[in-house]
Amino acid sequence: MSKNNTDTTPQKKPKKVNKKIKVALFCIAALIVFYFGANFLKGIDIFGKRSYYYAVFDDIGTLSPSSIVTLNGYKIGKVNKINLLNNNPVKICAEILIMENVNIPKDSYFEVVKKDILSNAVVDVKLGTSKTIAQSRDTLVAIVGGDMFSSLLDNLGGTLASVQSIATELSTNLVDNGGIEKLNNSIAKFESTMSNIDQIVAENGAEIKYMITSLTLFSQKLKEASPKLELLVDNFNDLTDTVKIEIATLVNQTGQTLEAVNTFMSMLNNPDGNVGKLLNDNTLYNNLNAATDNLDKLLIDLKANPGRYIHISVFGGNKDKKDKNK
Repeated sequence: MSKNNTDTTPQKKPKKVNKKIKVALFCIAALIVFYFGANFLKGIDIFGKRSYYYAVFDDIGTLSPSSIVTLNGYKIGKVNKINLLNNNPVKICAEILIMENVNIPKDSYFEVVKKDILSNAVVDVKLGTSKTIAQSRDTLVAIVGGDMFSSLLDNLGGTLASVQSIATELSTNLVDNGGIEKLNNSIAKFESTMSNIDQIVAENGAEIKYMITSLTLFSQKLKEASPKLELLVDNFNDLTDTVKIEIATLVNQTGQTLEAVNTFMSMLNNPDGNVGKLLNDNTLYNNLNAATDNLDKLLIDLKANPGRYIHISVFGGNKDKKDKNK
């Protein structure tokens, strides 16, 4: 019966095989973590855009791998590696890694500059104006620019030369042209002047003290009178405002008067108005002249023949004439 029964229990794998698989997986995971960690510490974005460009130099100066690449001062990448292309003549190729989404025109160039004497060189991208965009793995023009320390030394050298020139001219004026003697005379005159001033102050100390005391009293009196002066100024301002109002009223009235005069003159100059007709029409003038002439004639005739116009009756003279007539 034991022969007919079959053993169906699964056989277990060796523990050594399981341990090898675990060690392999652990090593792979460690390598992945190390790769990502190393790139993270280098500042490289693994999942970002990555473009490579090449630059060829005759002399790279202090440029080294991991030197940063900037665009107007902003970091956009780094120098990935540097290789020697040729030694006669010397040609050095630098691989530039750009980690930002930047369109670099074809006529752009890389300039190696040194910010200061302590740091490494920096690659500054100078963008061109071409409409053609450089592609990854293209080679661009590269130049090595000056550093700030060299410019500082050049400026310092010029300044020292100017200082030396001034010192030479000063020395020439002092030594060759009798400048020292003139300077000594000037100092002696200055000392004499100061001595005279001291003597004047010593001799007139009482007067100077009295003058200072008077100025102090005057300042004190002026301070005490300042409220009254302020009141006087305020009254003067009020008076000025009143005068301004009266002058404005007078000017307004004068304007109205001139406007009335202009209206009257317009009426006089208007030939269609009554006054205009009176001034401009000759008929009234002629009629007045004729009436004056007739009046003169009437007066002359009245003087010559008063009986025509005046009948005088004395003591009933007219009645006797009437009775005789009857």
